[in-house]
Amino acid sequence: LYYGTASGQLRRVSDDYTSDGGAAIECYWESGSMSFGRDYMEKYSPSVWVGLKQEAGAAIEVGIETDKGEKLWEEIKILGGDALMPGMNRRRLKAQKFTYYKLLFRSTAADNKATIVAADISVKYNINIK
Repeated sequence: LYYGTASGQLRRVSDDYTSDGGAAIECYWESGSMSFGRDYMEKYSPSVWVGLKQEAGAAIEVGIETDKGEKLWEEIKILGGDALMPGMNRRRLKAQKFTYYKLLFRSTAADNKATIVAADISVKYNINIK
């Protein structure tokens, strides 16, 4: 895919590039509000599992946001080389007494890329909402 900029430059979109002319490309993804099938219950989540393609230098931030205004972030970095299979990474992002939950991903690095292949959220059900 080729595109033109406002300054008259011609650019190409490719997996080979990790920046936009040397400037970091801000990446952000946010899920919808999830109730995990039980809108009427309070929940507890002790952790999030993220599957990343094993690319050297890959880095991403995973976050959570709850309906109680809680927002937490943690970084995941891949230090080793390229592997054939994705790797699962556990992050202890603890959320308590929530009804709805959003999963968030962001990256602002200009010198690496990360490919997310899976995300799993550990959820335990508490009590009915009053």
